[in-house]
Amino acid sequence: ISMGVRIGPFIIGSPTAEQERAVLGAAPTLDFNYHRRKHDAADATSLSFSLPYTHDVSRTKIGQGRKDYKRARALLNKWEHFNLAWAYTNSPRVAVDAPVLVTARSLGLWTMNPLRVCKVESSRNGYSFTHRTLAGHQLSGEERFVLELGGDGCVWYGVETVSRPATVVSALSFPVVRWYQGKFKRDSLRRMQVLVGGCG
Repeated sequence: ISMGVRIGPFIIGSPTAEQERAVLGAAPTLDFNYHRRKHDAADATSLSFSLPYTHDVSRTKIGQGRKDYKRARALLNKWEHFNLAWAYTNSPRVAVDAPVLVTARSLGLWTMNPLRVCKVESSRNGYSFTHRTLAGHQLSGEERFVLELGGDGCVWYGVETVSRPATVVSALSFPVVRWYQGKFKRDSLRRMQVLVGGCG
């Protein structure tokens, strides 16, 4: 199926460009549905029950030396770490308040989830940026992508997430959601290893 048929939060067939533009166009006016300072039951969800946040950190060596670090940083700014066969973003310029649309396929169905870049940190040997979920996202939380150039010259890439379900649908399917979260981290780390190519 080439045209996206929407049923609730799911889309049968690939989302159309018009559908993606509609979600992305609304993103700048949406509020965050996660507030890091709270981590409580009232935090950003209309669910009538409270579920704990999960915190995940994944990290791997992707290269060696400043040349590989600079290459990795350029790739991260192009969102190549998120350019997967089953998930991708609109690849905005990495800057605070930039709207992000994550489009992903799971169990044959597609979803479109809005986020916004909320933090960018940069130093000579470290770089990271974080995007946070907005109202309408199936999850409540944030995701941070991290690059580090260690004193030994090793280049490290990591993904850190804090999340919990934000809808009844995501709560009921949370074991599946967690599996895909793990798959994303594995695929993203591996993609950066392959693209930077400095691990041999």
